[in-house]
Amino acid sequence: MPSDFFGKTRYSNHSGAALLLAIFATVILTVLAVGLINVVNVELMASRVSLDRLQASYLAKAGFNLARSVLMYKDDTPALDGPEDVWFALDQEEPLEIGEGWCKIAVIDACSLININTADEQILTTITGKPELAEAIIAWRKDHGLVRSLDELLQVEGVTKEMLSSWVKLITTDSWERNVSINKEGQERKRSNINGDPAKLVRDLQLPERQAQRLTQIIAGYRGSGEEFPSVGVFLMIIKRYVDLNSMKQIVDNISLNDKAYVSGRVNLNTASREVLLALPGATKEFVDALMERRQTTGGSLRSLGDLVDLPGMKDGASVSDNFFALVDVACTKSSTFIIEAYSGLEGKTVNRDILAIVRRQPGPIAPMIAGYRETVLPTYITVENIQ
Repeated sequence: MPSDFFGKTRYSNHSGAALLLAIFATVILTVLAVGLINVVNVELMASRVSLDRLQASYLAKAGFNLARSVLMYKDDTPALDGPEDVWFALDQEEPLEIGEGWCKIAVIDACSLININTADEQILTTITGKPELAEAIIAWRKDHGLVRSLDELLQVEGVTKEMLSSWVKLITTDSWERNVSINKEGQERKRSNINGDPAKLVRDLQLPERQAQRLTQIIAGYRGSGEEFPSVGVFLMIIKRYVDLNSMKQIVDNISLNDKAYVSGRVNLNTASREVLLALPGATKEFVDALMERRQTTGGSLRSLGDLVDLPGMKDGASVSDNFFALVDVACTKSSTFIIEAYSGLEGKTVNRDILAIVRRQPGPIAPMIAGYRETVLPTYITVENIQ
């Protein structure tokens, strides 16, 4: 046996071991490389999804700002808000195409909904269908204060998610109307406070002298005992014997219960749905049918609460009816609070974003938000079928 046999054998063994180590290392590196590639691909996919979501969010914000701009557009009917306004039919328009994506927008008059924070037991019973739920909501308000979001209603005993989902297009937590009236020339005037200075109230109403004198006596007699008028309806009911029908029509939209800048919880008769209207006190089916027909014809929207007198159920002979007195305390013909929803997406992709906010329209170039927008995946007021 050659003397270097063992040396060659040792060298061969070392070479084999090195080869095995090299193969093993290659396998490990290959596995790591494949894993790293998968991680990179996952990260890239996540980045693309995040980028798509971000792009969709900005598209929704663009639609939201567009809707807010349209809402501030002043037309030739400043005395009311109704189907004649540009913003009213935005949800009927085709989606707005922006770059590689699209956006669908809607503006909802918050005063077309029932304010869950101001609604009384009668209205809440009509909306919920159950007197015990109406009582529970009122009890919750007494214990916790204002309902700040509709989701809080799930804390009310007996309220379920299914119930809330069926109410969502009927109720709101914020609805405000500016406490002003607008004359035929489109000029604003602060409403007169029926619980303020009686002499100023009578002067502001600009009634014929005889009616003004009688009204002064009535107010002095009522207020002399230290009482305040509990509602506009009660005030009108007390004075109805002493003012004619035309004067009543003039008075009703020019008076208020206080001097506050905004009135909360009134329902806009020009924009509310049939279901909401039927929940209001004094709003009979005959009245609602006539109002809906007027809104859809040349009669158009009510310009003031005085126009109510011309609708069924609002007159009792030569005077106004009890239905009228009940309705004027919960109704209006214009609004200062609106819900804007913008739903967006990217062409050929399933990424969608939806933002919702409550804004206040007031004198000035922009409608400020009174409830910061929340971002969701599914829309509330926009129908998404066949959008893409």
